[in-house]
Amino acid sequence: MHRYIVALAAVAVLSVVVLGEERIRVQRKKAPADEREAKEEEKAEEKKKTKSKRTKHEEYLAKFLRDEYWRDSYLKFYWNHRIPMKPTHAAVGKDHLLVIDRANWIFALERERGVVKWKGDIGEKVDSLAVGAGEVIVQCRDRLHRISEKRGKEHWVKALPFPPCSEIVRSQFRIVAGGWGRKLYGLDIENCRAIWQFKAKDNILGKVVDSGVRVYAVSENGHVYALDAPNGTEEWSLDIGGKIVGGVAVDNRRVYCGSTDGVLFACSKLGEGVVWRFLTKGPIIRTPIVKDAAVYFSAEEALYVVDIRGKLLWKVPGDVRVIAITRKRVYLMKGANTLLTLNKDTGEPYAKVEIPGFTVFPQNLDGPEIFCISDTGDILALKEI
Repeated sequence: MHRYIVALAAVAVLSVVVLGEERIRVQRKKAPADEREAKEEEKAEEKKKTKSKRTKHEEYLAKFLRDEYWRDSYLKFYWNHRIPMKPTHAAVGKDHLLVIDRANWIFALERERGVVKWKGDIGEKVDSLAVGAGEVIVQCRDRLHRISEKRGKEHWVKALPFPPCSEIVRSQFRIVAGGWGRKLYGLDIENCRAIWQFKAKDNILGKVVDSGVRVYAVSENGHVYALDAPNGTEEWSLDIGGKIVGGVAVDNRRVYCGSTDGVLFACSKLGEGVVWRFLTKGPIIRTPIVKDAAVYFSAEEALYVVDIRGKLLWKVPGDVRVIAITRKRVYLMKGANTLLTLNKDTGEPYAKVEIPGFTVFPQNLDGPEIFCISDTGDILALKEI
């Protein structure tokens, strides 16, 4: 009897062990299945959210693609394109819109159709972008990338012989830029070596102008310079006073620059002194624009437009900057994303359009297009009617 009970107990224990192992196997099989289902559900939910987000974005973007949205601004929808990531830099070239995104990829889009003609990976963090003489110059700290605008061919990547402190300018004959240590450099296009260097009274922080014959620049402590362009020797200089952080603009007779104490200076192009001054109520930190016998410049409290004799033509109050000037109209960006259309001669406002979400507006002074670029990489091209 005792043996019988022991045998039954052994069978019971064995059954429990077998059942336990079977249950564990079932649970193990079930667990991956549950995990897979959970992951599939998560993916489906994420896909749904992404689709919903994309639909909302497309609906939001759609209103900007309708001509009636822009009609009062004398504009029409031209084309749109989207790059993969948020843009950081943009510039308008002769035939292309150049855009760099936060992954440091550069895209060249045809101005006429918005088609990506070429693209490439710069491979390092981009600090500035300049276009001129059919080429693209990309500055990455103390290195320059020289790229053909037409084909995207990279001619060279060279180390700068100095740490730059101003905008890089690609003129017809050379590359010009200011460096820390109060120097201005002219660089050989073929090898990026310094052809000449000029020692100024202070650092040159703003954009310089290379006319081919002379290079015009202004230093931070208010000295305006005209240098012989091929060899960098000084032809004349003027001490106009004030602190200047912007660059210079030139026309046939004058050199223009603005100071942080709110004065726009018009200097003789022959170095004969200051021809006239225009006083504003706020600091001028941006480089002036000269176009069709008028000077456009932004002070802290307004955008001013004066003629070449220094007479006020019109002004627009607020934080305003020029993004395009055409034959009849001026297009301005007020604040973060309000586009204004004005009569070029009188400043009479035609229209005000809100374009939220668009943050980059590369300046275009040589064509009828306006380019608006959003944080999501959407590029919107508009054309004047």
